[in-house]
Amino acid sequence: MLSCGLILLAAGASRRLQQAKQLLPYQGTTLLHHSIQTALSASVHPVIVVAVPGSDATVPEDDRLRLAFNYNREEGLASSIRCGVTALLNKAPETEAAILMVCDQPFVTPGLLNSLQAACEQQNKQIAACSYKNTLGTPVFFKRSFFNQLMALKGDEGAKRIIQKNQDQTAIVPFPKGEIDIDTMEDYETLLQHTATL
Repeated sequence: MLSCGLILLAAGASRRLQQAKQLLPYQGTTLLHHSIQTALSASVHPVIVVAVPGSDATVPEDDRLRLAFNYNREEGLASSIRCGVTALLNKAPETEAAILMVCDQPFVTPGLLNSLQAACEQQNKQIAACSYKNTLGTPVFFKRSFFNQLMALKGDEGAKRIIQKNQDQTAIVPFPKGEIDIDTMEDYETLLQHTATL
């Protein structure tokens, strides 16, 4: 297995929700801490949490975790990706791959994260992306050969453009529940109702 870190993107402005989605209560904790525990239970090291400077975001005491503050988050998503990749390489210079994850997809599991790397290696690909709702997206695994492209992203541009341009190099992992994310209060209420019926 390649040495693989994970970058948890938790510095979004949550404009439609009008509050920090990562701090919303979920299953006795917050969406952020739920995502951190999921990441720590997977075969990744280290876990980089990209957060807003001065926010209420805290992370558990764990040697595998590092908090990285994005001082340029007003630029958009690309700044968080660049911040995360930089922090990952500072923490683990020899890392061979990285998974990008967001904290508003509550049905991500450690098994899903592990399956991304496995699919990439089994199919001899450079990227592994999740498939849901007729799209490819997060969580997504990139081998180090794509770090420069991640660092070159600008504005509100995410990793999806890189996936789209390199579909021949991308392994696909089905994740139907990936379409469930939290952008509005209605999304959050639907999540709580769905969880209550499980």
